[in-house]
Parts: sequence; C-alpha cells; structure tokens
Amino acid sequence: MLSTNFVPGAPDWIDLGTPDVETAAAFYTGLFGWDFVSAGPEAGGYGLFMLEGRTVAAVGPLPEDGADSAWTLYFHTPDADLVAKTVEQAGGTVRVEPFDVFQLGRTGVFTDPSGARFAVWQPIGNPGLDAVTLPGTLTWTELHTDDVEAARSFYHTVFAWETAEDSPFPEGRPYVVVSTATGGPDAAVGGIMQLDEERRAAGAVPQWRPYFEVTDVDDVVDRARAEGGDVEIPVVELEDVGRMAALTDPFGAPFSVIRSMRAARTPASPEPATSEESDDAEAGEPAAAAEGTAGETGKKEVAAETGGTGGTGGTETGNGAGKGTRRTEGAREAA
Repeated sequence: MLSTNFVPGAPDWIDLGTPDVETAAAFYTGLFGWDFVSAGPEAGGYGLFMLEGRTVAAVGPLPEDGADSAWTLYFHTPDADLVAKTVEQAGGTVRVEPFDVFQLGRTGVFTDPSGARFAVWQPIGNPGLDAVTLPGTLTWTELHTDDVEAARSFYHTVFAWETAEDSPFPEGRPYVVVSTATGGPDAAVGGIMQLDEERRAAGAVPQWRPYFEVTDVDDVVDRARAEGGDVEIPVVELEDVGRMAALTDPFGAPFSVIRSMRAARTPASPEPATSEESDDAEAGEPAAAAEGTAGETGKKEVAAETGGTGGTGGTETGNGAGKGTRRTEGAREAA
C-alpha cells in the first residue's frame, strides 16, 4: 500500500495539467475538501492542493493550446538520469529530459512503449507528498494499457517492480498487482489492467490513473456530476477491494475514487498522530503520523519557491510534468 516512506519505484507526487487552473481548483477543492495554495506568478500558475495543512497534490496550466488535461503520476527514484537511460533502453520515450527544480529535486517525464505517460521525482529538499491513503488523498495507481505483458516487462526493467496476478473483477479479467522491489504484502503500489475493446472504441488510450480515497463514493459521484464532471464507470463494489467509480473532471482529466475495504475497516483520524503513535504503527499501515512525515519544511519550500516538486501541467499531450516547473526556473522552453 502507498506510504510517505518513499522507496524507489513508489508514487511520491501527483499533479494535474489543466487549461483552467482556477476552475479545476474549484472543482477539486469542492470534491475532496482540499485548499488551493497558489505558488505565485513566478511559478507560472502552479499551485498546491492542501488537506489539513498537508500537500496532497498539485495543479498547473497546460503547456500549449489543445493539450489534453490529465493527472501525472511521479515515481520515486534516487537517480532520474539513470531512469531516463533505462526507459530508452527498455523501449520507452524520454519526453522531458531530467532537470533540476531549484534545490528541491530532479524530475523527468517519459512514456512507456504503449504511450502511457509518467514521471519521476528524485528528491533533494522536498521528499514528496505529505499524506496518502487517507480520505481525500492518493491511495492507489493503475495503468490501463493495450499490452499487459509488455508493460509488466517494461516497468520491471525501469523500477524493478515485482508483479503478481489477481482477478478482482467478477468476470475474471486479469489484473496485475505491482509492488516495489522491497517486496512483501505492503509493498503493492498499483495495478496494470488491459484496456477492453469497448473502452478503446470510446477513445480510451493507455494511461496511468490515480485513485483517491473517499468516505462516500456515491456522494462524490453525485457532486462531481453536479459540478461539471462526468462518470466513465458508474459506482461498483468489488469484494475484498471496495466501492469505487471512474470519473473525469470538467476538462476531461480521468481519475477514480474508492472507499477501500482497508479504509472501511480502519477509519482514519483527522488529527495527526503523535511520534509515539508513529512508533507503534505497523509497517505499511496508513497512520497519520507516517503520512505527515514528508515534511513541513519541504512543503513550505515548495510553496514559497515553486509550488510543487515536478512542475505541472502536461507535456505535448498534457500528461507530463515539464512545463510548469520550467516556467518557475524562468524562461526555459516548454516541454
């Protein structure tokens, strides 16, 4: 499961590229109870989504007219440049070459062989998200692809992910669970699933999709629709998984929401845990103390200097991270 104890290959940041930051921010703050904190004009429109004072996501403008609005998932790495080389050797594409974000870290944007975009974050001053797995935060990642086996091989090469078969769907459709190289049942960070013909015909393309934990899926779906979002897949309940739905925001950026079985069994407290509680927490559990350890210092540096780890807002098709950050560095070319 996700944690802010980031290890190589684990998700450590997420941001949204959108053609209208103000409208998108209003949509998501209303949906998840987030606060939007602008990083100021020097950040090129980039800003943070905060929940109870902790950074849980970010948002920024698209790099060019006509780019697709989308969420970008970032995975932790100790060496962004090595990832870039490995991506190319494994048949992927480097969309934005790794570059420094002030003293906060180093990032790069890539696509896998199917065209699904993702990014990496090599932390220096900013570790990443302050909270995950709690209501209103990132809780799962999922790759929709047209070639599951090719994706499994590619990401094992790039991140050393381990994989295991699972079939949470009633019809037995294959689902591959991916885990970081640390192993163990708590190392799972996402899944890989085949795009079916119906969704392909409807225009779906290979992509990474974020899941946000919520306490009431049906209520979130109703409010999303009322505020201009759309429902891709209606609410469904999967045994031993949870209740979930697939949505798009007013600009078409896809995301999912879930009331996971784990969260249903262990209601989260809104108060941060004490250091003693953190020490007592079981490894891999979403204790509030663990989720808060990504650091107030890093968060404040981000808000003051750039408004995020890897920038924002899309590469050529709006699903990458280069342009927003490059703006904060001043007059670099758009990705």
